[in-house]
Amino acid sequence: MRKATVALIAIMTTLLMSCGSKGNEGSKKMTLVDKESGAKITATANQQKIPNDFPKDIFIIKGTIENITTVNMGNQKTVTVYISEELSPKESRAEIVKNMEANGWTTKMNVASQLYFTKENKILRIGIVKEDNKTKINYMATY
Repeated sequence: MRKATVALIAIMTTLLMSCGSKGNEGSKKMTLVDKESGAKITATANQQKIPNDFPKDIFIIKGTIENITTVNMGNQKTVTVYISEELSPKESRAEIVKNMEANGWTTKMNVASQLYFTKENKILRIGIVKEDNKTKINYMATY
């Protein structure tokens, strides 16, 4: 189920990002409804502000927020934050791990460009890549 959820989130994010412009012109929202069960999945892309209910114990590295995507699926929310910043990927990873562990998160994976943390019923996946002399980081928080 989690693989299907992650795949659906990725597809919805791609669709939403391709149908709207970036910047402060407003976010784009899409809702999918399963005809059989009535289950709803709502996604919002091109946001510039982290949602108010985003876990305060998730360390967000300083940088430029390029986009935020929110997906609501039942009683679970996944927020993906895309950031670009100046530190090297290695420095970024070290800073993130240090602060997440200080906030009580457990590191489940720390390899190359991928980080995976858990705390209680929350999950955080982080991808880190070097692109155009910037480090690009995406946080995918499920809570």
